[in-house]
Amino acid sequence: MAVLKQSPNASVVVLRNVDWATYSALRDDDANRHVRMTYDRGALILMSPGRLHERIGELLARMIFAWTEERNVSMLSAGSTTMRNKLLERGFEPDKSFYIQNEEHARDSDDYDAETDLPPDLTIEVDVSRISMARMPIVAQFGVPEVWRWHEEQIMIYRLIDHYYTKVESSIALAGFPFAKALDLIARRHELSETRLIAEFRRACGD
Repeated sequence: MAVLKQSPNASVVVLRNVDWATYSALRDDDANRHVRMTYDRGALILMSPGRLHERIGELLARMIFAWTEERNVSMLSAGSTTMRNKLLERGFEPDKSFYIQNEEHARDSDDYDAETDLPPDLTIEVDVSRISMARMPIVAQFGVPEVWRWHEEQIMIYRLIDHYYTKVESSIALAGFPFAKALDLIARRHELSETRLIAEFRRACGD
């Protein structure tokens, strides 16, 4: 066992030589419901997110809710639904996930099976512990078309191209999303309440 990082914002531990059955048992144990797990063929990363991690994730999610509502874009929020595939021997929980282009396909089910169902169209990685880049190849195995990665007050957009993520300039999942405004408001999170931040973002959605 090795502790990768402990801070007020995240605690990350990696375990080696963990078999699938052990990972599944740990993931299904209700006592671990607040622990994010990433599994990759025997390597298991455990992360307990801190306040900054959760704060940024919630702000981004609420901005996506506001954008899709104001623009009348169909969307289904899948949150941090566990995505795991025994055949791939991989599993993870996105910080946030959304069906947009495939919302109608996902709408009629409250369950998710990574071996048979379509992946979310968009996932969000809030990177305060520098592990998201290690997770990206795992996310790619599940075929998630687009990932937004928040790191050091920036949002980077990645598209899945030929089985690998490539950094791109704009989103396809949510075309026209005002990233500059989102970043400006997130940077002001110590000045304004979350209610004010989202209200200002919602006004920007109509511009």
